[in-house]
Amino acid sequence: MLHDDQPMFEIKPAVRKGTPALISLWGPSSSGKTYTALELARGLVGPEGKIGLIDTENNRALFYAAMADGWEHLDFQPPFSPDRYTAALKTFEDKGYGCVIVDSGSHAWEGEGGVLDMAENGRAQSGKALTGLVKWNKPKAAYKRMVNNQLRAPFHVIFCLRAKDGFKQKGFGDKAEIANVGLEPIIGKNFLFEMTISVLLGADHKPVFPGDNSEYHANPSIPSVKVPEELKHLIKPNEYLGEGTGAAIAGWIKGGEAIDHHAEQVKKIARDMATFGMEKLTEHGKSQPEKDQTVIKSIWPELKALAFEADSQKAPANDEPFGEPEQAQEPQVQI
Repeated sequence: MLHDDQPMFEIKPAVRKGTPALISLWGPSSSGKTYTALELARGLVGPEGKIGLIDTENNRALFYAAMADGWEHLDFQPPFSPDRYTAALKTFEDKGYGCVIVDSGSHAWEGEGGVLDMAENGRAQSGKALTGLVKWNKPKAAYKRMVNNQLRAPFHVIFCLRAKDGFKQKGFGDKAEIANVGLEPIIGKNFLFEMTISVLLGADHKPVFPGDNSEYHANPSIPSVKVPEELKHLIKPNEYLGEGTGAAIAGWIKGGEAIDHHAEQVKKIARDMATFGMEKLTEHGKSQPEKDQTVIKSIWPELKALAFEADSQKAPANDEPFGEPEQAQEPQVQI
């Protein structure tokens, strides 16, 4: 059982944190996602800041090599599994990058080796094809790890996402019709709601708002523009997003309470280990210095819940942080 002095929940005064921005730019081909992302990135990091770009588009981002006063490129080839995305983003950690662009994040969902591909082609150890909900277990766990890593990145992250037409059936039987309901980003359905800012870009490379005279329109169930109230004045109809926009976003973020990035990194790694199950989590916890163990124990109820979900097994008999672990396996990640 948990100690009495280790509450499951802790209530604190609400204070805005200086958390790095998570921005999604989505739209069809030629809507200016890469160009806009580089402009925003330079504003976010300032004139001396380092920008990295994870390029899944067969080096097409290099068309803009002369932009943004210089940036660094990672050629990211298939398979586009969520775990490889996680590994690619991790290569930029602890190297002084202020912003990393993921261009495109959509391949993690429907690219070669992405979530949909993993679900369709997954094989059980017996060699039989996985069916039903079972085939989604491994892809969904990997996707969850990827999203958790991106949400807790120590730098700003800008995701360029492809878009496709969404369709919905109206009516039944002989009267059934398939109607186009507007554009949808190619990514998990809740991804945009995790973002600080998300913007649908139109054919003119400008944000698309409901009611605009744009050839692009979002599915009404998906916000074409999502932005905190304090930043709404930065994103306007008929105006480009640029370096100035990024600088203003960075200024707003700096107005929040400073974050202990080391402690946040310790928590992030522990959460990653928990998604591999209790064995990996306890092994990791016992290997950490005392200061970091204290940080891990501060979120132990959350970590334990993640580990239980991962391996569907009971907790160790003593139910304490870093107790005797049970069996689990860590998937192999290569990049």
